[in-house]
Amino acid sequence: MITILAFFISMLNAQVITGKAFIEGKLIYIEKHYPVVNSNGSYKLLNTKYFYPDNDKNFAEVVSSFNKNLFVPDTTFQDNRLKLFENTSLSDNKMLTIKRTEDNKTETKSLEIDSLSVSGQGFHNFIVVHFDQLIKESKLISIVVTSKYDQYKFKVIKNKVKDNVVEFKIYPQNFLLRQIVEPIYLEYSLKNRNLLSFKGLSNLYDSKGNSQYVEIFYI
Repeated sequence: MITILAFFISMLNAQVITGKAFIEGKLIYIEKHYPVVNSNGSYKLLNTKYFYPDNDKNFAEVVSSFNKNLFVPDTTFQDNRLKLFENTSLSDNKMLTIKRTEDNKTETKSLEIDSLSVSGQGFHNFIVVHFDQLIKESKLISIVVTSKYDQYKFKVIKNKVKDNVVEFKIYPQNFLLRQIVEPIYLEYSLKNRNLLSFKGLSNLYDSKGNSQYVEIFYI
């Protein structure tokens, strides 16, 4: 139901954001985002489709609805290459139920969230809502990792500002985790708060099911 609604609304929305993901300078995939935007610039609904550079047919899709929570959306995700399906649903603004099918095995678990929790595409909303504050000071968040059915404390800081572009750095609060988890870098326009680039672990596996560290540029 969410997917059908998102597709219908996104077609009515003129804004399409395109991202090109690279690994060591090679274009790996293209993502197209169809957002429905709130007055403050945050997303109300976001439909994202993923394509190979030489193929017009999308191989993966994620739909996020932020009606219940701006930072922890209800989502549906599917990657047709890997037969990977995932659904997350928030109840009472407290319990996030994660249903994940991988290797023909389905597992369902619930995770209690709090005011620090941020999940999936809700991270952009977090940045937009706290933009002015993040320019001045760091903030602590709990990033939900649905594949682990858990969440981990991360710190968000302003890393640098140059030519009307601000770069935020997100890294684990735990020292040991910092030794094995690469930071995430996000560049935003200071003028209109649009996302310009992302550097970090992709939300997509490669075709063999391995994690991939990418750099994405948005237009």
